[in-house]
Amino acid sequence: MPDCPTRLQGTRVLVTRPEHQNQHLSRLIEQAGGIAIQFPVLAIVASDNSRSINRKLSTTQIYDWIIFTSANAVNYAIEMSKHQLPISDNTKIAAIGSRTAQSLQDYGISVDLIPKNANSEGLLAALQMQQIQHQQCLIIKGEGGRSVLAASLKQQGADVHTVDVYRRICPDVNADNLLNQWQHEPINYVTITSIETLNNLISIIGIKGFRLLRDTTIVALSKRVHDEALSKGLPNVLTATTISDAGIIESIVMKQKIDLDSAPRVQSN
Repeated sequence: MPDCPTRLQGTRVLVTRPEHQNQHLSRLIEQAGGIAIQFPVLAIVASDNSRSINRKLSTTQIYDWIIFTSANAVNYAIEMSKHQLPISDNTKIAAIGSRTAQSLQDYGISVDLIPKNANSEGLLAALQMQQIQHQQCLIIKGEGGRSVLAASLKQQGADVHTVDVYRRICPDVNADNLLNQWQHEPINYVTITSIETLNNLISIIGIKGFRLLRDTTIVALSKRVHDEALSKGLPNVLTATTISDAGIIESIVMKQKIDLDSAPRVQSN
């Protein structure tokens, strides 16, 4: 990514991540000279039935692998176990990506495996190289997450258990101020990090907002989100160069450069 402090000068970017997770991306946008407009359309809360969850978390030392599918999974597992998550010396820890790994390290937990591609498929490919057959695996995740990882590990012969420590909800927010602002000062990019985020945003902004969204460039964190946006009739969709906040910024920078290079040149007399 070009090392230029004003490469997004004046570019208005809507950040839709949960409130407690939008600061890093917003800071990167502002450091690049852009304007971050925070409008969380997803909220993260602890799963119900904490007694059952605590019972599962109290036996984590019996597993060969503990697999964390997000930074939220780390934070809620640690919180619900009252910072006493038992991990034996023989247990290996896998994190789906660098942000999840950093969250684990912040709690003093060493990470043994981080895939190159920060998604379920990338994590599965990395685990398949670890002779996972007959291994006891615990996947710590959120409710309603993708089941491909657990199903595929079972097919590989692993003994797989899961525990859902958090759930995603759509916050009760009013979009009137955002839409008024959007009409008078157009938003250049809308960041979408999950299909659920996309669905919530469309629901919250309504028909009036969807017309504005349709004329705005979407920055999707993954190909799955990219394809979902296209299927909903949103024609202008970028995919982040990597599944990270830096990848989101880089994709916007590249789009800005392409637009600038293709703009008609004004010839001086």
